[in-house]
Amino acid sequence: MVCLFCIMFQLVQRVLIMFMPPKYQPDYMYLRHVPLRRVHLFTAIQIVCLIGLWVIKTIKEISIIFPVMVRIIVFHSDDGVIMLAF
Repeated sequence: MVCLFCIMFQLVQRVLIMFMPPKYQPDYMYLRHVPLRRVHLFTAIQIVCLIGLWVIKTIKEISIIFPVMVRIIVFHSDDGVIMLAF
């Protein structure tokens, strides 16, 4: 089980990498195997989803659909691995 702190720490790292020139970027494992453009796209999608969930949660009239939105964004596959719905 992956801790939430580890996931959020990696998100913060990826956000910082978006504003860093490629010459000065640290040597993270996921930057070796995935193109930088793809990492930026995934980070942007993740931030948009987090903002969307926060907006839904804070507006009382539509907050009833919060569990549905969480279910849409994250679901469990047949083998028990959590996958994003994109």
